[in-house]
Amino acid sequence: MFRRKAKPAKAKEVEFPINLEELGLFINDQDQLRQIENPDEPFEYYIHGKSNGYVYDKKLAAPPREKERMNERRREAVDECLRRIVIQRLEDMGMKKVALPLGAAPDEPHLSILISENLETCKKVLILSPDSSGGNLGVWGIRQMQQDTINFGSMVDTVRHANEDGYAVVILNPSQTIWDYEAKTPMNFLSWKAKDKKTAALDHAKNSIPGNKTPEDHVEYVFNNVLRPMVLKDAEIDVIAGGFSAYSIVKYLNSNWDEWKGRMFAMAFSESSHAINNITSEDFRLFLRLRTRNYIVHNDTRGEYLLDPRFGCATYSSATMFPQAIIPECRELLREYLRNAHDNPGNCNPDVPVILGDIPDRDEWLEQLSSMKEGNPAFGWDAPIPAEMSADDAKISEITV
Repeated sequence: MFRRKAKPAKAKEVEFPINLEELGLFINDQDQLRQIENPDEPFEYYIHGKSNGYVYDKKLAAPPREKERMNERRREAVDECLRRIVIQRLEDMGMKKVALPLGAAPDEPHLSILISENLETCKKVLILSPDSSGGNLGVWGIRQMQQDTINFGSMVDTVRHANEDGYAVVILNPSQTIWDYEAKTPMNFLSWKAKDKKTAALDHAKNSIPGNKTPEDHVEYVFNNVLRPMVLKDAEIDVIAGGFSAYSIVKYLNSNWDEWKGRMFAMAFSESSHAINNITSEDFRLFLRLRTRNYIVHNDTRGEYLLDPRFGCATYSSATMFPQAIIPECRELLREYLRNAHDNPGNCNPDVPVILGDIPDRDEWLEQLSSMKEGNPAFGWDAPIPAEMSADDAKISEITV
């Protein structure tokens, strides 16, 4: 005989304050996030215990889901504290918020970007864009802020170096494309997941932001409505971008290269997901080979050049395990690259392999790479181009299969 079992009562959501001290945390003199009770210990995510639904021993019971939910909501409170600290530091350095779409009221759907006060007069502009997954406005990686220092994982040090190098800075916000009508604020997907479960399910139509519904829309809006009217026509624009936001920038420029080819100067990506096969502009393909680098998750020595044909640009090892850690860990390499690109624009990348014809299988590709390494060394900063070769010849190495 069957009987209906009563549904267990749902645990009440625990509210966590947006205050580091009340959360048991503080920032020490080394700019590190530490526990008040254990000043030598970093932020601990599983402070309320772990929840694992895969329990194979019938004598054991899985910890309740509520524990994981408490960890999730506490982490969001900590993240919000860190986001506010970063924004305050960037504003103290002269960055100012601009709401998009332009003219949006504070209680209307919008998101914010940050721009330098001298954006309209500076001859050098640096676009910074975090990964749309895991990044935040002014933040390369929350995990890096929690495990290292606040400035290390955020864009504070990047902006400081950019100011020293004579740039005006524009910081994009491709992750916070969800509008919360209750809190009247934009947020990313992780923040939405951590909200009180009484909130209605995410509606991508209702909770979207006009003109900025996706990272691609956001990039297009910034280029068309911020950079185009505000940046000087003869200014040189550089880019440092991560993950899907780098892909979005490549996608936009590929479709609008005739307008921007005289203004874009050099780009540096981290774990970009773009593919050379999707680039239809021949001029933009050449720009990717000559003036673009992509640092990827790889176990080779940091800064080691990789013969990788997928991206159509110079590819390097970051020697990191996490995509969000690439730019913080490789910050000095990226800064040096952009400096060298401006000093010597005709020789700022080594050879970039290009596949012509059918895609080779693994053995064919390895054989081609071996012959390329032996017979055609890359021309980097320490290896000058032979006198008998032109700059273009040194930049393009074609692999025919």
